[in-house]
Amino acid sequence: MKKKHLFLLTNNTNLGHIVPIIRELTNYRDLFIPRTIHTGTHYPSHLKQHPFFSSLNETESIHLGLSESTPSQNTARTQLALDAVLQEKKADAVLLEGSSNSTLGACLVARQENIPIFHLNTTQEHCSLPNQPCPIHDLIAQLASVHYPTSPDIAQNLLKKGLLKKTITYVGNPLTDTLHALKNESKQSPFYKTLGLKKKSYILLNIRKSHAIKASQAHKKSIQVLASLCHHKTVIALHPLPNTPLFNPLNEKKIDLLPQISPKYPGILNLIQHANAIITDNDTFQLEAYFYKTPCFTLFDTKTRTISASQHTAIPLPKTTDTVMAEYNKKKYPLPPLWDGKAAARVVKHLIKTMIL
Repeated sequence: MKKKHLFLLTNNTNLGHIVPIIRELTNYRDLFIPRTIHTGTHYPSHLKQHPFFSSLNETESIHLGLSESTPSQNTARTQLALDAVLQEKKADAVLLEGSSNSTLGACLVARQENIPIFHLNTTQEHCSLPNQPCPIHDLIAQLASVHYPTSPDIAQNLLKKGLLKKTITYVGNPLTDTLHALKNESKQSPFYKTLGLKKKSYILLNIRKSHAIKASQAHKKSIQVLASLCHHKTVIALHPLPNTPLFNPLNEKKIDLLPQISPKYPGILNLIQHANAIITDNDTFQLEAYFYKTPCFTLFDTKTRTISASQHTAIPLPKTTDTVMAEYNKKKYPLPPLWDGKAAARVVKHLIKTMIL
């Protein structure tokens, strides 16, 4: 039987969604030849040896070498770069993750080349609400051949968009496969101790995007309330990549801000597990916090993980100081169905059924 060439494209520093699928595909080397394609729009190719990536044990990959730019340029440059790859290397199908501008660019190229598109829908913007159109999500939804929503809410939203039920297969969330696999390792990791910290004695601060920076400046008091929950009032600026600008709104003597750190992925998860709270503009951080039952606060309410928003575990700032405390104390974390560490196996099983059988 002829092997199928499957390209898996990602543009996010968190490869946790894609890596479990790649690993599962290695169990079917007689059926698939998988390749990961990095756009590079969120990190340069020379960082592929960074501990963050090496700890994920990624397999063969292709780096397009793109850099962060305007949304339209990201879309166009992804089209040009991916088209060049597909002209040289055959692809029987592409699996795309997320709903970014580069994901849209990849969809357009694959559709033009009549290559089946399997879309792992890992996030959903709240602009899908009435009178708030979200053209990128809608376009990707129309271009994709098969949809793998990572939460029941996303699956329902796709149906509301008018997509055929037979094109939607809920498989769970592959990122939770990674979290399950690393749960014991990250829990036993002494990383937080190497920073001189105690459990629940610190908060994690991860702010990168410009609109979140403005929000953090405008709602500094709310962030200080969260910092006051910590016995030592310690705030850690966290980013998976080194020398990445990360804004800190807490330049005050009464709060101890540790230098920005960039550990391996199990170290990041260790910090998330033992943190008192997390403040972030990163939707993957929200999901990881949800999984480990750590209170998570977002700095804007236009984009959150769908499951976090629906279960009220990702709490948008700004809030009054009293409201912040009330939200912090709710702490409800029911895991959705199929977040059992077997999502990647279900994805690959469906790929075999669709592409080979």
